[in-house]
Amino acid sequence: MMRKSSPLWTATHTSSRVAVCSCNSCSRSRRRVTSVWRCGGKSLRDGAPDSACIQTLSAWGRKVRTRRTDAIWRSHAAVGVGMEELGARAGPSKPNRHPLGGRLPGAPLCRRVFHDGGEPRGGAGRPLDYQRDSAPPSYAHELVMSGIDSDAPSASITRATVLVIGAGFSGLGAAIQLLSAGVRDVLVLERAESVGGTWRDNTYPGCACDIPSHLYSFSFHLNPDWSHHYSKQPEIQAYLERIRTEYQLDRHLRMGVDCVRAEFSERRGCWTVHARDGRRFEARFLIGGLGPLRIPRYPDIPGRERFAGPQMHSARWDASVDLSGRRVGVVGSGASAVQIVPEIADTVGQLHVFQRTPPWVAPRMDGPIAPRTRALLRSMPWLMWIWRGLLYTRFELYYLTAFGGMDITRRLVRALFTRHIVRSMGSADAAHPLIPTYAPGCKRILSSTAWYPTLRRSDVSLHPMAVAEVDEKGVVLADGRSVPLDVLVWCTGFVVDQPLGQLDVIGRGGVSLRDQWGLRPRAHLGVTVPEFPNLFLLLGPNSGLGHNSVVLMIEAQVRYVVRAIQCAMGRGAAVSVEVKPEAEAAFVEELDRKQKSKVWAAGCSSWYLNDAGENFSIWPGTTLAYFWRMARFDLEHYALVEAGAPD
Repeated sequence: MMRKSSPLWTATHTSSRVAVCSCNSCSRSRRRVTSVWRCGGKSLRDGAPDSACIQTLSAWGRKVRTRRTDAIWRSHAAVGVGMEELGARAGPSKPNRHPLGGRLPGAPLCRRVFHDGGEPRGGAGRPLDYQRDSAPPSYAHELVMSGIDSDAPSASITRATVLVIGAGFSGLGAAIQLLSAGVRDVLVLERAESVGGTWRDNTYPGCACDIPSHLYSFSFHLNPDWSHHYSKQPEIQAYLERIRTEYQLDRHLRMGVDCVRAEFSERRGCWTVHARDGRRFEARFLIGGLGPLRIPRYPDIPGRERFAGPQMHSARWDASVDLSGRRVGVVGSGASAVQIVPEIADTVGQLHVFQRTPPWVAPRMDGPIAPRTRALLRSMPWLMWIWRGLLYTRFELYYLTAFGGMDITRRLVRALFTRHIVRSMGSADAAHPLIPTYAPGCKRILSSTAWYPTLRRSDVSLHPMAVAEVDEKGVVLADGRSVPLDVLVWCTGFVVDQPLGQLDVIGRGGVSLRDQWGLRPRAHLGVTVPEFPNLFLLLGPNSGLGHNSVVLMIEAQVRYVVRAIQCAMGRGAAVSVEVKPEAEAAFVEELDRKQKSKVWAAGCSSWYLNDAGENFSIWPGTTLAYFWRMARFDLEHYALVEAGAPD
């Protein structure tokens, strides 16, 4: 049984059928929450009522409301949004605003909630029975809003409508847009004590983004004060901390929560998330914003634990280790190594770079942004949109040339890259070990203006071969040579084929998401998975990018998720949305068909692919194509199920 909160209100109305809220809560806080609702749904507007206000209006409205407004009332109570949004089809509406102030890009409601003619099904295959004369559930009552049975054990359980795991770009963006859309009962669970995700964890020297700052930022929070075209880690981390403060997210954040297990209850229609310290959280909807670049990957090299000196992974940089005058070995030549090596070259005594496979490294057009330019952007914000649009077009052209272009364009791109390497190294002989044998784009294209010049220094040694073994004094190369070292740095990437990390996600029937995925993670549009109702992944399988800003993908996915949540909540307090298996299978088949002609199928080995050569990480198309797919919530590919089936 659902419990109802005790009414604290008194209702008044006039002969003109106008309801005026005079609940005790509103009187005490002296907030203006007067609500006007005319018979027939021709005019609805609201001033953000609390739970008691909603019950006041509901009790009065039952006398006059029609069948159409009955559906609007259900959705208003379930979603917790202003009635001016839900009454958009019935009359004029006011702009959607963030409840904390400021106009933000909230996702519009899915119009199919009232008009698609579909019937959500109950646990036994029966239609949901909407009781027209029952009062709508209270938004403020967590148990009703979350679809959680209040008779269930509640000790040490924190309840919400939506739980978001992770407080990086994905998690913060999801929280802000959910709040903007009116879904106010949101909690963000973060294992660390600060926000930032990968930009909090990666603090190695030279850490920076390889996408320009004005493109690698939220569209609803453009920053005119970026100091450089390509910002470094501290500035990006400060940007996310500033977003946390300006959008007043602290009350929605729960820090120090290391989530280890999430399980779905079919009977109660909710997710339970277990933290390592024993805390539990319950919510109707679960959003995974964990991010793919989170868990350091160490190579399977014998003797790694035998090294006598300090060693560290680039993602777990130990700033207490003094590198001055020491012999430092960097294993790997990927994105982090390309940034670390030039940054520490002036500090160390001798630098050794161990390169198994050379990367394609493009020149980076970086530099400080002039104070006059920043002042101009502050005074004319629309210039930032033009700048952002030009940057977006430039990087989208990468896909049209290197990734998905014709053979002639790919050969041209390869010739330009090769010429750049030869010029940077001074001769073809010096450039030879640095020229990849695979096509540009088959692995991640890196960017740096300092990488090749640093490798030409006399105190920097490039070893173009794999490390065969690690001993107490250093490393042993594949050709048998030993290289003595004082410090060892592992720039060997992340575990990207296990997107959930240590989090065990259990869906309907006790199905483990890790077991269901096996060697190839897959999800419909990179967001939803069959057998896992009301679960949404951000930057999930096949939604990463190799040519543009992933923040663009995050925002598109968040808008899609918000629409899905609104559609589910508008259909009842215990309805779950679950993608159909055939929809996911068709999406994966489409991906496999498209990528056959793309550069990732050129034969190289990269973290984009699993051991079977299947692309599980990268979106094989333009970002415009993905935005078009995510522009609406494709309800026809989902099943609507009511809570009540046995656990």
